[in-house]
Amino acid sequence: MSTRAYLIQKVDNQFKGIYLHFDGYLEQTGVILQQSYSTNQKVTQLINLGACSVLGHSTTPSEAVSLFGFDSLHSDKFRQLDIEEQQRLRENYYSQAHSIFYHRDRSEKLDIFTFSSIQEIIDDRMMIAFTYIFIHGKWWLLDDKGHLQSLEKALQYNKIEY
Repeated sequence: MSTRAYLIQKVDNQFKGIYLHFDGYLEQTGVILQQSYSTNQKVTQLINLGACSVLGHSTTPSEAVSLFGFDSLHSDKFRQLDIEEQQRLRENYYSQAHSIFYHRDRSEKLDIFTFSSIQEIIDDRMMIAFTYIFIHGKWWLLDDKGHLQSLEKALQYNKIEY
């Protein structure tokens, strides 16, 4: 099951963002964004990679994805490795250190969207559980009424360590 999210950056007078498929909830994506994507440069790098399957603390692919592609752990080449090497690559894959992007890692179309307003974002969020917006060097959480709450305060309020 997936908890979908939008990751958005305000750039000039527009909002540029991407879709995130897995683990969009505060305890996962909220923490990773707060810890690892706290500068405009890092957020821009993240957004420019397009739609994301899995968000990790780095935008780099895991070693398994680099070697064997998007479905690396299910590939025949992966299965031909000895058990110890498979285990090492699995641990790296599931470590939350790396991200998987549909364009870079699966050769799908680069998917980056642009909105002109918060209201446009709200109107577009069908099936999206969480919307994170990076504005002026800080992450915000957007609720269904268009209110922005500091991600840092949302994590503190929900007693989530980061």
